[in-house]
Amino acid sequence: MGDAKLIVLIDDLDRTDPKLVPHLLLGLREVLNLPQCAFVMGLDPLLVTNALVEVHPGWGKTDEFMEKIIDFPFWLPPAHDDDIRRLLDQELKDSPVNVDRHALTEVAHLLPRNPRKLKRFLRGLWRFKAQVERHEEAETEWIFLLLVELLRAVFFKTAERLLGHKELWDELQTSRFKGLMPEQEKREAIEEEKWVKIMTTVVNEEKDEEESQQQVKQAEFLRVMNAMRDLVPIEKRGNLHYWSRLEDDPPIFTWKEFKALFEEWREDPTKATLEKLIKSHTDRLETNTVIVAKDLFGTVITCRGRLLNRAAESGLESELVEAVKESDVCLSMMKMLIYELQGFSEESPFLLTNDFTKMFHHFSKWAHFVSPQYLQSRTEEANVLKLAAQEASKNAVEILAELKAWDPLRGPMVKEAQVLMDRVVDELIPVVVGELGDRFTRNDGINPLWGYDRHPVEKWVLFRRDGVFTLKMA
Repeated sequence: MGDAKLIVLIDDLDRTDPKLVPHLLLGLREVLNLPQCAFVMGLDPLLVTNALVEVHPGWGKTDEFMEKIIDFPFWLPPAHDDDIRRLLDQELKDSPVNVDRHALTEVAHLLPRNPRKLKRFLRGLWRFKAQVERHEEAETEWIFLLLVELLRAVFFKTAERLLGHKELWDELQTSRFKGLMPEQEKREAIEEEKWVKIMTTVVNEEKDEEESQQQVKQAEFLRVMNAMRDLVPIEKRGNLHYWSRLEDDPPIFTWKEFKALFEEWREDPTKATLEKLIKSHTDRLETNTVIVAKDLFGTVITCRGRLLNRAAESGLESELVEAVKESDVCLSMMKMLIYELQGFSEESPFLLTNDFTKMFHHFSKWAHFVSPQYLQSRTEEANVLKLAAQEASKNAVEILAELKAWDPLRGPMVKEAQVLMDRVVDELIPVVVGELGDRFTRNDGINPLWGYDRHPVEKWVLFRRDGVFTLKMA
């Protein structure tokens, strides 16, 4: 070898088969005990010493055997905060995902202290790159993403079951910040008791785990849940399902994508443009146009609700006028989806009963809006609602059942909202009357109507005081 040196690096010796460890160590000692030759091993001496006893009791439980093999022991010091911070900075610098540093700082006390586990956790976030880029930076809830990933990093299978546990997240959504309610300690104990009960039920399903492992999981789970309660504003907790399923169940439209589509259509608000934009988004997501068009309808309703809410809270008339003007453009897109794209009436409709009821409740919510700038919009809303009822007439029974127009338990409606309900009823009742007429011409056609909880819409139409049948009988 001349002046050269041979250095053999051996890592993870404490992870290998215990039966191989002593023979490997003795072999290294005999074969490589030569001038200009050295071997460097990375291991946990305690684990190796315990493994040696399993192979040969004569080696004992002490580290005397290791002392005969290792000439120069060095102990790695525990990672300090500065070390973790430098590692974080380096990993974030190399990351293809623009992780929010402020959010990462908020959950820093929950991050793994082991460098390898920390790197694995941070690199696990890389898979969100495509989905995060679909969102605007301001709308990305990094706190949710980080906390959910911390759950998955500790116990993936259990975390997946927990994330799908509706009762658990309902508890989280209704819990409040520390200090906002009296008897804080008592309240926290009650919350944790509920969480622990759910956690224990889920963990107990994993029969192959030892009790100590379950206790570790439970403790880590409570740390993360408490962090969610303390770090996530109450008004944002309803978004947990969205962000916890971001990769497995990605959204059809993000706000960033919807705004881009909306602005492009606004420049040329035609049926051809809208169809082109829907097709383009469909191809991008590799899905089908029915799903995209349906989600677009729901998203534009949500967008319009936000605009009207902004108008209602605006202190300046100019802001109110602008918000209402924007909401009118949304209404135009809704009308185009309903009528020109035949959302309710085409052979394979992309709009269903739940889309109609969502639109109706949206209009009803703002029916009392008395701003003069909104009066014209209210008239157009009524026209769109009437048009939608005509287009969706084949779903008349389902729509009336969803709206429960006959049910006094649904609560009183403001006068303007009741007018909207009456418009829908007036459009759909004749369809139900026609279906009832067909029943009366068939043998046993009326028999299926019997039963306390069956066909409430048909019974309502038959027996309402001012109904067609009642008036004819009179």
